[in-house]
Amino acid sequence: MVFFQMIQAAFVPDFGLLGLIPLAGLVCAAGGLFLAWRRPSWRLAWFAVPFLLGELSVLLAGLAPGKFSSELASAVLALYFWGTAAAVTGLIWFARGHRPAAVALSVAVMSHAFFACFLNAMMLTGNWI
Repeated sequence: MVFFQMIQAAFVPDFGLLGLIPLAGLVCAAGGLFLAWRRPSWRLAWFAVPFLLGELSVLLAGLAPGKFSSELASAVLALYFWGTAAAVTGLIWFARGHRPAAVALSVAVMSHAFFACFLNAMMLTGNWI
C-alpha cells in the first residue's frame, strides 16, 4: 500500500513527467544495492545506501506535499544532499580503475540530483513553480 502511494506521489499533476525523476533515482539506488548484494563491495554499498535514503526522502515528501515545517523540510533536503554526495563519492571509489565511467556516473547522479532537488523543495513546501 505504501509503495503504491509512493508511485502515486511521483505523478503529482503539477509535475507531469518530471515527477518520474525521484522514482527513477529510487530504481537506480535499488539497482546499486542489488549489485552490492550480488557482488559484495562496500564501495558499491557506500553509493547505494545513502542514495536510496535520499530518494526515499524525496518520495516521502511527495506523500504529504506542503505539510512539512521549514525545519523538517531543511532536514529532508540535507538528507537528500548527503545521500547524493555520498553516492558520488562511492561511485568514484567503485570505478577507481575506470576514470571515464566514474566521471560519467558522477555527472549522471549530480544532474539527477539537480532536478530532483527542485522537485523535493516544491513538494516539501507546496510552492509549485
